[in-house]
Amino acid sequence: AGPQVGVTFEVRAVTADGEPRALPKLTLTRGAERMAFRRDGESMVVMRGDVGSRNLALFDLESGVERRLTGFSRDVTVGDFDVSADGSEIVFARKSESADVMLIDR
Repeated sequence: AGPQVGVTFEVRAVTADGEPRALPKLTLTRGAERMAFRRDGESMVVMRGDVGSRNLALFDLESGVERRLTGFSRDVTVGDFDVSADGSEIVFARKSESADVMLIDR
């Protein structure tokens, strides 16, 4: 894999057959590079922000339209997250003075 250079990187994708899959431009920031495809194949949840402040957004894989899902203040940071199999729920670790696990229903 090699060293990570730079503060941002462009996301690219391939199909299950290893063929390139066209995506609208999606650039993520190092430290917030976590992403999860929704099972519908039409969108993915991405982490946005920097090390001190992270939020979740839904990225449409066809249009490139992004919709912010969370709006945490700087004293709350989203850690790791996952999307339920049917895509209706997101569970994530919230890093703050008291580390809670929260569930967002769509």
